Amino acid sequence: MNKKKSATTTHRAKKIDKPLTLLVLTTHNLYTENGIRSQISGKTVALERRGVKVRYFCLRFGGIEAQARAQAPVDIVQVGTTEQWLRQSPRLLKKLDATLVTEKPDWVVVSGIWLCLWGDRLGRRIKNSGARISFDMHGPVEEIAEYRRVCGSRWLAKLLALWLARAEHRFLARWTDLVETVSHNALDYLRKHRARFKGKVCLVHCGFDEALSEQQHARYRQQWQKRLKIDGKRPAVVFAGTLSGWQNKPALFAFARKHEETCVFFFVPPRHHAEIRALGLANVRTDFLSSEHLQQALCAFDYGLMTRRDDGIANSFAFPLKVSEYANARLGIITTARKASWRRGVLANACLDLEAFPISKGAFHLSRRALQTLTFDHMVADLATCYRACA
Repeated sequence: MNKKKSATTTHRAKKIDKPLTLLVLTTHNLYTENGIRSQISGKTVALERRGVKVRYFCLRFGGIEAQARAQAPVDIVQVGTTEQWLRQSPRLLKKLDATLVTEKPDWVVVSGIWLCLWGDRLGRRIKNSGARISFDMHGPVEEIAEYRRVCGSRWLAKLLALWLARAEHRFLARWTDLVETVSHNALDYLRKHRARFKGKVCLVHCGFDEALSEQQHARYRQQWQKRLKIDGKRPAVVFAGTLSGWQNKPALFAFARKHEETCVFFFVPPRHHAEIRALGLANVRTDFLSSEHLQQALCAFDYGLMTRRDDGIANSFAFPLKVSEYANARLGIITTARKASWRRGVLANACLDLEAFPISKGAFHLSRRALQTLTFDHMVADLATCYRACA
């Protein structure tokens, strides 16, 4: 009996990547309007677009209020306190074990040097749950460097840094499958000081959500120059961020004093406004914008200030979110940090030393194609591939 041949399709079925689940154990602050919050949110959204579900187990000194937890930009499934972690609290251990059972993560990302202090205890629990371990190098390096004084003593601070570094080294060598880092300098650090780590390393810079087109940039520039009353005939310089210990405040203020003919805008939290007004400089103005509007407002300027110190490991290892946002706004990046990781790669031609200002703005133009490499979607592509290859 003749049978009709079934019709054959000419198109192959599209390959669907297996969904993955990440549980991030972190000591980072997920609640305030700052670079860490924006970085974590952007990276999480980009991973979830690639089918990687990301959830957080958050540990903070003093705990977390319910209102703050509700305002977090990511999915927090469990919270604890850093004090509990340092005491190795049985209650916190039970929370962790229960979370590993209910979430069944493919990967657990350990983010924060304090977590290394649990070492074998933490690593064994995660591995017994069937998950692999990724270590976020960004937070640990900064936290080790942060303690220049402990109880007023530099000697105690150095002792603490050595203790934490030893815990990090042991955790990397024994339990870690993958290292995530924002910095080229961290790769050098791993090769030189953590040679026992034999896993994979993935570089994931801080990025932004979407690269602005020429039309968008031109529209925002016109709108915000008018709104901020910026005279386009002379250079306009912006600093956006907080005047924290990471910044080189003396260099920022010296720049504003030296270039009296240049409009210098400080987009900083209101608590810093009085300090800036006390400079008594006619060319300096202050304001504060939410991150929602800040990227648009940056387009009104010609240069962005990123004057971090060169004498600390934290600044050397960082890749601040603001660097990518400055680049997206087509700004020349004025910096004092010659050893900084962000001065490599696509941004190398967009950076200039503070002493070289002013210089032709045309030298800093980045094409849309170049800017696409600084988006979070591009940044996490290799990371998502690593997760799937090892899951």
